[in-house]
Amino acid sequence: MDYYRNALMRYVRELNFVAKPVSRRAARTQLSQKLEASACQLILLKQSLILLILAVGIEPATGWSQSLPQPADAVRFGEFPLALQSTTALPAEDRDRVLAEISQEQMRAGNFRGSWLTADQIQDDRFRSRAIAQLGGAARQPLDSASNKNAQPTGQGGGITIGDFFPLINLIQQTIAPDEWTTTQGEGTIMPYVTGVYVDSAGELRRVVVQHDEWLSRLSSGAGIDLSSIGQPAELRKVSLIQLERRLQELAARGQPVPLEMQNLAGIYDLCYLIIDRENQDILIAGPAGPWKIDVEGVAVNVATGRPVLQLDDLVIVLRNVWYEGGRFGCAITPRPENLERTQQFLQDTKLRGVAFRRELQAQVGLQDVEVFGIPGDSTTARVLVEADYRMKLVGMGLEETIPEIPSYFARAPKSSRPLPPLDVARWWFTLNFEGIACDAGRSVFEIRGTGVKVLSETEFLGPRGQRIHTHDAVGPTKEFAEDFTSHFDKIAQKYPIYNRLRNVFRMALVCSLIHKENLHRELGWHLTYFGLDPANSLHYVPRQLAVPKVVQTVINHESQELRQNGKQLRRDMVGVSGGVDCPIAAWVAQVNVQADLTVERLPDSTGRATYLDRRWWWSP
Repeated sequence: MDYYRNALMRYVRELNFVAKPVSRRAARTQLSQKLEASACQLILLKQSLILLILAVGIEPATGWSQSLPQPADAVRFGEFPLALQSTTALPAEDRDRVLAEISQEQMRAGNFRGSWLTADQIQDDRFRSRAIAQLGGAARQPLDSASNKNAQPTGQGGGITIGDFFPLINLIQQTIAPDEWTTTQGEGTIMPYVTGVYVDSAGELRRVVVQHDEWLSRLSSGAGIDLSSIGQPAELRKVSLIQLERRLQELAARGQPVPLEMQNLAGIYDLCYLIIDRENQDILIAGPAGPWKIDVEGVAVNVATGRPVLQLDDLVIVLRNVWYEGGRFGCAITPRPENLERTQQFLQDTKLRGVAFRRELQAQVGLQDVEVFGIPGDSTTARVLVEADYRMKLVGMGLEETIPEIPSYFARAPKSSRPLPPLDVARWWFTLNFEGIACDAGRSVFEIRGTGVKVLSETEFLGPRGQRIHTHDAVGPTKEFAEDFTSHFDKIAQKYPIYNRLRNVFRMALVCSLIHKENLHRELGWHLTYFGLDPANSLHYVPRQLAVPKVVQTVINHESQELRQNGKQLRRDMVGVSGGVDCPIAAWVAQVNVQADLTVERLPDSTGRATYLDRRWWWSP
């Protein structure tokens, strides 16, 4: 109020000077020149007078209340509150443009927090995206450290790290001989401790055996991680995709790393709902959530259930697949025909036994080719697909521990006294297993139903030159294994989290495809300015990149059978020669009939959401 009182007094003194009878003409000329040089100041002073009159309860003269300053005039004199107030009457497109200009001026004036908050008020995400990118180029300052105006970027935006090794890796590379690492054209390399599977320098996918010792158990407990309120269990936690994109875009513009809570999508471990909040122009995903820890394979899992939590990288990868690749992705592991032909001949001619036989059989079958389609082969999502398929075959061949409900192929294969073919061939692969989608009457809440993942099978024959002949059918142990794996998926996934990670990928793909099919992004004005790949935007989310798996050793096992009639010994050999993961999510969603049978009592609502000033992207009821 003191500012406006002083401004009013200056304005009154100018009027008194004009009113003096002596040399009135000269005084008016002088005042006219002064006001012409700074017309904006007079407008601001009039606005100050209006505010003061309104404050004491006097009705101003007609027309005075309409004399609002232009935003550019207010900004020129550092009156950012008045500038923001003056934008309220502007059309939406003009308002967004002016807010972007105000934000830039606030940044130049050193009001860093104010500039980010102003940019966040821009409604059109395309305007906001460009404004944020410009702010990032002007000054990369932490949002909540106004006192630390010289703060430097702490990392690079984008990229999920699972066990979050990369802040430590960055520190090492920036501190110890910075010019000698491969990232700076040097020769030194550094990588996180690998578990589960890894890809070597030749592109071969290899298995890693983890020792479950006491030290590793303490390491995986998650102790020392401050998860604050986001680490509290919640029956239903909601994440705003639009608000999450905003926050991540701002972090990237300031050169800051992605926080753990964003990498792990607020700890949600089972994606159950897609919620359309039309009142607040928002798109939400929801499901149970809680505190997480890093398990012995470097995966973030829920503390109570052991289920892997949703991953930001997977969300962005499948979102881009739906938008730009037609909504189908997966991987294929296929044998090389020349190897299969050579293996057939070896089995007919060999007299080897025991360990020597197994080694030579593995060498004859050799490598299989790995192909990832629909998504980047170097993404963490691709690694999930390949690892899930590879380890499923290990279970099927009896090379990795299973559960009683899912015997391996050889544990269920019948003994036979009849001559057997020298090589049995099976094909197992993962695909979708949703029961359907339900929604409320207003199509604002969609519920995902079904396990999400199943295993299909096919018995294949080999031609004389090793070519695979498809039967489009499965019989015997091959079919039984696939059926049991599907029926007891939850239990085997509890033993091996990689299968639940695959389920998370499928569920996120379903949500993204549903958004696209229902045109919800257009209805709510969401243009994927940071999650998408629009060349008009200078900032895009960059997922973490891994080595691309190109080949993998064939999963192979065998057993010997002795014929009782003549005492001869016969080997029965089984090669997991093919398979993969197939997720035709867009085609599935296009054909599914969304059932409007959700009752009001079951519907999650959007209460608890915060305003843009709170800058929240997740909340729990």
